[in-house]
Amino acid sequence: MKAKVLLGFVFLFILPSYSIFACTVFYAANDTIALAGSNKDWISAESYVWFCPPEKNKYGRIYLGFDLFLDQKEPSGGINDQGLFFEMVYASDLEFKNDITGESYRGNILEKILEECSSVEEVLDLLKKYNNLQYYANHYIMFGDKQGNSVIIKLGQIFEYNSQFQILPFKDESPCDQYLITYNTLNNNSSNLSVGLFKKILSNVHVEGTMGYGTTVYSTIYDLKNGQIHLYYFHNFMEEVIFNIEDELKKGFRTLKIVSLFPKNIAAEDYIDQKNVELKQRIESRWTKNISIEDFVKVEGEFRSLDTFSKDRFRIMLENKKLYITVNNDSKFELYPESSSKFFIPSVSGDFSLTFLKDDPDNSLKVLVEYESKFFKGIQQTFQKIN
Repeated sequence: MKAKVLLGFVFLFILPSYSIFACTVFYAANDTIALAGSNKDWISAESYVWFCPPEKNKYGRIYLGFDLFLDQKEPSGGINDQGLFFEMVYASDLEFKNDITGESYRGNILEKILEECSSVEEVLDLLKKYNNLQYYANHYIMFGDKQGNSVIIKLGQIFEYNSQFQILPFKDESPCDQYLITYNTLNNNSSNLSVGLFKKILSNVHVEGTMGYGTTVYSTIYDLKNGQIHLYYFHNFMEEVIFNIEDELKKGFRTLKIVSLFPKNIAAEDYIDQKNVELKQRIESRWTKNISIEDFVKVEGEFRSLDTFSKDRFRIMLENKKLYITVNNDSKFELYPESSSKFFIPSVSGDFSLTFLKDDPDNSLKVLVEYESKFFKGIQQTFQKIN
């Protein structure tokens, strides 16, 4: 798979999978209730909820997601004050396509949808104009509203619309356990939908570090008609936090760590410790400590993306005999040398490498930035030094 990836949005493309799918999402509604449930399965347990009150021409929104890389928090799901939600799951059977037509919105299209749309019908109208969902390589995205409408989007196209209930991962020739458990439970209780039923499903389909790839970090139930979010941390469904969307948005812009909302979770702490040990071991195995200061000086400077759709920049600086990088003038992180021409930025979720290109025809310094993981190949972008 080869895809254009912007540093600011890269993690929208790289949610890993312990099999074919990662995460479980489902939606069901009748005349009196509309509910959506989601398990978020991920390597890192650093998860957040952030609140965006209504602004001029923008609905109020609540997002949930991860601090995945260089303080870049990206929403993997969310809901607005109109009762519209979105959630997504990774699916390895999808491949990014380069034959994209139509207008490209310069920003996060999922955020724009929650800012401007109050129903699934309005979502579909907006997506007729913009092509950005094509860039969500390897993802199915579900939208649902409080009126009882829902849709699954695959590579910018409608995959399934207004079924009795929607489930991701979806049914195929060999449906996975998550699908079968969810389908059977919803099908047998279609007239008895409740938050309790959805919590039971989430508990039954959660994962715990399967094959070492990830675990269910947090779970949500969106009560769309009543304007509430039921939140659970690290597959502990005995502890629940309930957000009233209207009341929470009145408190202003803010970001909360999900772990801070719950009592101490020993299983989560052990998982975090395990992943930090793995990260430390990976750094030590890659880190070459005999690189000269002259090699550090060569790569200092500001770089801009050569992708015509990207405004991304980063700066590399030398301080106290160490290299640091800032992306889009944001937080500063250490850049570790693997060789005189290759450096890496470590992360629990996967490392980024910076390979400085030699023998460039125009004699300008260029660097290939690539996401490295056991799940994906070919996710890269080229930058050029501008000073």
